[in-house]
Amino acid sequence: MTIREVAESLERFERELAAGRPRAAYEAALTAWRACRAPELAALVDRAAIVFAPHTPLAEKKQAAFVEAWLARARNREPYERRWLLDQLERLVLGHQSSLIASCLDELVATQDDPSIAVPACTMAGLPGGTVNFGSWGKVLTRLFKLIVNAGDPRAIAPLDKLAKATTQPASPRTPSTDQDLARRIPKVVTALRKCTVVPLDAELTTLVTRSLALLDKPLSPANAEEEEEATRDDALLAAVLADLDDGAARAVWADALQQAGDPRGELIALQLAGTANAKAAKAAEKLITKHWRTWLGPIAPAVVRDSLEFDRGLLVACTTDVRRKGVSDAVFSHPSWGTVRRIAFKTYGHLTPAMSRLEEARLVPEDGLEMLATTTFPRLRVLEINRNRGAYDDGMAGGIPRSKSMKALATTKGLPALRSLGLDGPYYLRGTPEYYRWIFETPFAGQLETFTIKVDWPEWEADVVSSWLAVMRPAAALRRIEFRASAVLAIDPKAGIATLEHDLRVSVNDPRSWVETPITVARALAETAGLVMGPPVISTAPRRRQQS
Repeated sequence: MTIREVAESLERFERELAAGRPRAAYEAALTAWRACRAPELAALVDRAAIVFAPHTPLAEKKQAAFVEAWLARARNREPYERRWLLDQLERLVLGHQSSLIASCLDELVATQDDPSIAVPACTMAGLPGGTVNFGSWGKVLTRLFKLIVNAGDPRAIAPLDKLAKATTQPASPRTPSTDQDLARRIPKVVTALRKCTVVPLDAELTTLVTRSLALLDKPLSPANAEEEEEATRDDALLAAVLADLDDGAARAVWADALQQAGDPRGELIALQLAGTANAKAAKAAEKLITKHWRTWLGPIAPAVVRDSLEFDRGLLVACTTDVRRKGVSDAVFSHPSWGTVRRIAFKTYGHLTPAMSRLEEARLVPEDGLEMLATTTFPRLRVLEINRNRGAYDDGMAGGIPRSKSMKALATTKGLPALRSLGLDGPYYLRGTPEYYRWIFETPFAGQLETFTIKVDWPEWEADVVSSWLAVMRPAAALRRIEFRASAVLAIDPKAGIATLEHDLRVSVNDPRSWVETPITVARALAETAGLVMGPPVISTAPRRRQQS
């Protein structure tokens, strides 16, 4: 960009400011700074961010409400609010809420070339917000340093050098492990920032910057409201794809636009549109996913298990999640990016949320992740598998009555019109007699269930237990398959009166004979007592495979 173009950007800043369009004015100031990274222009961007951002802090007193409000503002994507959003996190820093801070920072780390957040991020990195050893403050520092590098502002070098020297002082307010981590990481960040080229301003541009700063010192007119801007072409193309995920033509148009812009996701879409039969194309697609998946998933990437994710024509459609801190679960799973996912599994904490509007299968959902069923409809959800809450010693029921908020939501929900398969997983289910679970088969969705699965412990079963279960399940008239699952699966077809012992594909079997010896004896006794015909065992000797979500 030429000096004249920098001047034109500054002149556009003045016009947009006079027209009451702070977003456009801020973008004009950024464009000018990105051309030369001069500190005078960085100061203009800083001042614009302060003037345009809200003048009051987020007022929510409760932490959960505060985080929800913060995420809503971050996802609004007003560029001039980034500095303000970063400042708001000081409340969580002082409260040593490292995991929540890291989750919030995931919304900002993709920011590129914005000097307004560089120095505040340096300040936050030096706060005594937690410890690296035996704590999650290291995750916060990782995100802060990525944010600083992405901001690309050489002004951050001075505060980083000062912070590096402070880590050797005996009166440091930080823990020793945190200071050691800072001392190790800061030189790499400084090296990256020294590569940024700074072009000095001439007298004419310095005068323009001074004039622009003076305009920011004047009060903005109350009538100056941000005008609605038309969506960019790329946004419109993505919106068309999200409106109908089955529309291959819309996906192809989006892919062409991405490829023209040099975005590798466009190549991925084109490869996957060509089909999976082409081994060379499939290998090239997997290579692209391996390289770029974190960028494409953005803020939700830290929650996803890499080996589980599946992309379909450029968008995430299936994955297993692993969120290990309950406090960040709400923030992670409320993100709109889950709107393309059809199949999900939870290794640890997780929630069903309104963002998951296209969900078809949800496996190992923690029990307390079901509360949204009380207010939200999941129109496509066909498979729901419930797991006990992590670290809990109960199953949300007592005396055959749902007691927890989640189980009450499940008992009364009318938001599962497509549900066909329900499963209870985890070692604390099957705590009582079949009567204990009768309420499940009296729910609004019970009549549409085709498959019901529950974990069992074979040695504890009495001979008439299957008969008792069949009696309890009679209201579920559509049931075609009942699975009692342990190391083996006793599968019952209640309409045909047939029971079959099946190999669980999630368990590797080296010797089918040793596997079948004990379960087949128990299963045959159970089946005969219930008056069922026992079919031959179905045994697979296939090697262990990764469980698909």
